[in-house]
Amino acid sequence: MSAGRSAAAVRRPAGRCPSGWSAESGRGPGGRPGRFRWIEALAGFYAGSGIEAETARDTAGSVIALLKGAFMLGRAAHDTAPVLAAARASAAIVRYALGRAG
Repeated sequence: MSAGRSAAAVRRPAGRCPSGWSAESGRGPGGRPGRFRWIEALAGFYAGSGIEAETARDTAGSVIALLKGAFMLGRAAHDTAPVLAAARASAAIVRYALGRAG
């Protein structure tokens, strides 16, 4: 914490994502808060590419988790290396899932 900033000044509201974006953003059916909207959207894209539905959900969740962690690490380190490594790993995960679908 930098000099002159109190803990209250840097504290996030409860439930807020420290990296500034959330996989839980958006609204679900009937205006209720949506859960894991990004994961479901990505899973739908993967399923449309021929990946079996359960594998598509697992793959999407893994990719989102991997990238979100990389964004947090990269932001903390002021370095893009974690994000670039996560992008390569994510591509490998998707290629593997696509290979199983073929």
